[in-house]
Amino acid sequence: MSFAPPVRAACARHTDSDIAALERNIEEVERLFEAGPLVEKTLKNIEFHNLLADATKNPTLVLLMKSLTDMATYFAKNIGPDPASTTVRSRRLFMKAFVARDAEAAVQEMEASLLRLHTVHVNLATKKGAKATPAAPITMPSP
Repeated sequence: MSFAPPVRAACARHTDSDIAALERNIEEVERLFEAGPLVEKTLKNIEFHNLLADATKNPTLVLLMKSLTDMATYFAKNIGPDPASTTVRSRRLFMKAFVARDAEAAVQEMEASLLRLHTVHVNLATKKGAKATPAAPITMPSP
């Protein structure tokens, strides 16, 4: 799945308020990871994508992202939370590019992060007895 269109749109259109909301989210994820409640951390990680969609200023992308994050929440609650701590580091790299409006670097970091997360989810699902099958590529519409 490519998140390039919403990331590019958010890079071009974000405000200081969007940056602040995303930074607060990252700080909360970090705090939750250190405190130990992985389910809450995972839900906060998912919220990041909704905040990013808000930064696009495109109601269609906001709605599409909400649909995707609702599915991600379902999977996280049913297969278990991501136990890795790499998300915060990745988000900080993403934000460096995002704040600089370097859309290509932001897209590259987001897609690398999502690929790592996909691998984690497949492994968690497999441990619960699910059979991994390759998914057809899905792309988000352009803004």
